[in-house]
Amino acid sequence: MKHTAIALALLGLFASAAQAQSSVKLHGRLNLTLESQKVGDASRVNKMEDNSSRWGVKGSEDLGGGMRANFSLEQGFDATTGVATGFTRESYVELAAPWGAIRGGNWTPGSYYATADYVSMHNHDTGTSSDALYAFSTFPTARKVGYFTPEIAGFTAEISHAFESATEAKANDLSVNYNAGDLQLGAGYTKQADVSQVGLRALYSMGAFTVGGYLQRESVDGSANGKSRDIVRLAAMYTMGANEFHVNVGHSDRGGSFAQKASQYTLGFNHNLTKRTKLYTYYTAINSPGKANDFNAIAVGMRHNF
Repeated sequence: MKHTAIALALLGLFASAAQAQSSVKLHGRLNLTLESQKVGDASRVNKMEDNSSRWGVKGSEDLGGGMRANFSLEQGFDATTGVATGFTRESYVELAAPWGAIRGGNWTPGSYYATADYVSMHNHDTGTSSDALYAFSTFPTARKVGYFTPEIAGFTAEISHAFESATEAKANDLSVNYNAGDLQLGAGYTKQADVSQVGLRALYSMGAFTVGGYLQRESVDGSANGKSRDIVRLAAMYTMGANEFHVNVGHSDRGGSFAQKASQYTLGFNHNLTKRTKLYTYYTAINSPGKANDFNAIAVGMRHNF
């Protein structure tokens, strides 16, 4: 009996150690809005909209010597219907160490997170109030290999290469972030075939106030169709207890099709019930010459992270 008790105790210790060395976590977000929308000269309509709801699993295993094996699988779905889109948001495996991390698979480019996503504070750049002007044409996510630096004096960087396929050209993406507490800076660059983009971002906190913005230039090379456009967005947030007041303004000297100028305005209010759950409302409008592509929406919503 004594030997059996010792054996069981040792097994318990080994099981606890194994659990500590490897972990898998479930995470996700459900984000829904009820909206009154108007497109161009059409009549206003009422809709329920999904705002990039998702769920996924992330895991990590301690390999010893400061090295870890990480993975992520993330699936998007429409919370209004329950219809899933497959594991298209993230699917990668990663080897991490004190010298940085090497990743392979599918994930959102670091250049986007370093610029547009960083200043979209009111609804995490989702739904009808998401940034409609940012240059998404250079947005390689799949068949990538990338390197992530460790943090050095507040600086982090990511460089990735997306391999070509039957439908997409190869692409390179680079991003750099700097965090100095109240001041946070970022930059991103992407090149895919004859299309490229470069962006710069700054965010500064002053007590209850946070202000920021980004400037991006998208270019299409070639003597026959060489074009470029500049996109700028300014954002501000004021917090008061559990409440947040948001405003942001964006402008492009041409639209996404390079056809004409466009502007976007958003006013938002968030009430954080907890750190994971919030109620919110916003008004957003996209204006352009000709008005055929004009859009505005008044929305109320709820977001829950888990």
